[in-house]
Amino acid sequence: MTRSASDARKTGPRRRFALRPQAESLEGRQFLSAGDLDLSFSTGGWTTVSPVTDAKETNYDYAHDVAILGDGKILVAGTSYPDRFGLTRLGPDGALDTTFGTGGRALSTFGTRQTYGGMAVQGDGKIVIVGGIDNGVQVNRRSYVYNNDMLIVRYNANGSLDPTFGVGGVVELGISTYGGDSPGDLQNKYDEALGVAVQADGKIVVSGRAYVGAGDYDGVLLRLNPDGSQDTSFGAGGHAVSPDAASFLNVAIQADGKIVVQGDRSGATLGRFNGDGSVDDGTASDTTPGDAFGTGGFVTSTTPLGGRGWENLLIRPDDGSILAQGTVDDGQNSDIGLFRVLGDGTPDSSFGTAGMARVDVGPYEYSGGMALMPDGRIVVVGGYLGDRNVNVEHALIARLTPQGTLDPTFGTGGVALQNFSTTRDEFAGVALQPDGRIVAVGTWYRSANKSTSEGDFLITRFHGDDMTSLSSFGAPSLEGASSATKGDLTILASDWIQSPKRKRPGTIAAR
Repeated sequence: MTRSASDARKTGPRRRFALRPQAESLEGRQFLSAGDLDLSFSTGGWTTVSPVTDAKETNYDYAHDVAILGDGKILVAGTSYPDRFGLTRLGPDGALDTTFGTGGRALSTFGTRQTYGGMAVQGDGKIVIVGGIDNGVQVNRRSYVYNNDMLIVRYNANGSLDPTFGVGGVVELGISTYGGDSPGDLQNKYDEALGVAVQADGKIVVSGRAYVGAGDYDGVLLRLNPDGSQDTSFGAGGHAVSPDAASFLNVAIQADGKIVVQGDRSGATLGRFNGDGSVDDGTASDTTPGDAFGTGGFVTSTTPLGGRGWENLLIRPDDGSILAQGTVDDGQNSDIGLFRVLGDGTPDSSFGTAGMARVDVGPYEYSGGMALMPDGRIVVVGGYLGDRNVNVEHALIARLTPQGTLDPTFGTGGVALQNFSTTRDEFAGVALQPDGRIVAVGTWYRSANKSTSEGDFLITRFHGDDMTSLSSFGAPSLEGASSATKGDLTILASDWIQSPKRKRPGTIAAR
C-alpha cells in the first residue's frame, strides 16, 4: 500500500519545535588568538604579587619559576628582599589562594643571605627549592669572607616547611674543600645549588657548583634520599664533581634514569651521568658501556656563542633529544638561543642551523625559560630591549616549531611583546596548562633604573593555541529543541562550542 504525504503527516503525535538563534552584532567584540593575553585571568590577563606584605619591602621581589599543579592552581617561586625564598600560589583565575602559607604567600629566611637556584614539585605535591646559604663573616668594612653552602628546602603542599626533611625542612651541604690559594689566605668557601629534579623513586637530584680557588668553579651533582640524607650510593659519598663545566646550572632526568646536566663553560655545554653518578663517557668506569654521550660524557656547541646564562633544560619524551636554552651574546647584540642534541649527544641537524636556533627580533633579547608542547613546539620567554641606552624592557614570549623556526601562528610572526609597567618587565619562567594556555612569570619593575631593581612578582596567562574567542558573546538560544538536535550542536557550560566533526575551544574573555 502506498501512503500519501498527507497520510504520513497524520500518523503519530504532532511535534513542533523552532530553532531561534540569538543574533547579535559583533561590532566591538574582540577576537583572540595564540599569543594574546587571556583576559579571563586576573585583571586583563596579568597580576603582580609580593611574597611580603610589609610596604617597605614589596619593591624587591623576583619570580623565577612556575608550576601548574594538578588542581589547576599556579605555584610561583623566586626571591624576596632581603635575599629570601618567596613562594606564592594563585587559583586558576589568578586570585591569591589564601589556603597556601600565610594569605597565599610563604616566605623563608635562612642564614645571613640566600640565593635562589630552582624549584621542583614532587608527585605528592611537596615543593623542593634549592639555592645557596651564606654564613660568612664581615672581617672589616672592605673585606667579607664567604662561607656559602648548598641549600635544599622542602615545603609541604600548603606552604609550611616539611619537618620530615632534613632538619626542620632544611638541608645544608658543603662540598668545596678549598683552603685558600696560599698560606694565610682568608678562606672563601662558596658552594651553591642551581638546579633540581625529582626521580620517580622520590630521590632528589641537585646540580650546582663548588669553588676550587683562583676564581674558578667545578660543576657538582649530588643526590638526596627522600628524607634529605645524602644518598651515599651516588658518586663519591653522595656527590660527583666535574671540571668539564664551571657550573651545572640545571638538571633533568631521562626516562631510563640517566641524569642530564647543563653547564656554562664556553657556551652551551651538556653532560650526562649514569644513575650511580658515574659519567656516561663509554670508558671502563662507565657503568653503562656502549651508549656514551658526546665526547667524554659532554658536548659543547661548536657555534661560537659567547654564551651566558644557559640555564634551561628539557628532554623530549618522544625521541629523547635534549634541548638547552640560554642567551647568545657577542658583545654587540644578544639573542635567545636554543641548542638541541640527539640522545647520543650529536647536534640535531634537523633543528635550526647545526642544532642551534635563535629568537632574534631586535638588538637585544634575553633568555628566561621554556616549555615543551605535546606536539614538539617550544614556548620560550625572556626579555626584549630595543636600546640599551633607554631602559624600557619588554616581556617577551615566542613559540617555535619543532624544527626551531618561529611559529607564524603565534603572536606577530611567532613573537609577542608586552609592557605591563611602562618601564621594565621581563619573563623568567613559563609553564603550560593542560588546556594549552601559557602561564609566564617574571618581574614587574617599578623603576627603569636598573640600580634600584625594585619589582614584584609578575604572573601572566596567554592563549596558547590557534583559536578564536569572542568577548561577551551571547549564547545562542535553542527554544523548544528536541533531542533530535543534540547530535548537531551542543552548547557547553564552559562556553566552548563542540560539533561531532570538530572540537575547537574558545574563551569568553571579558570580565
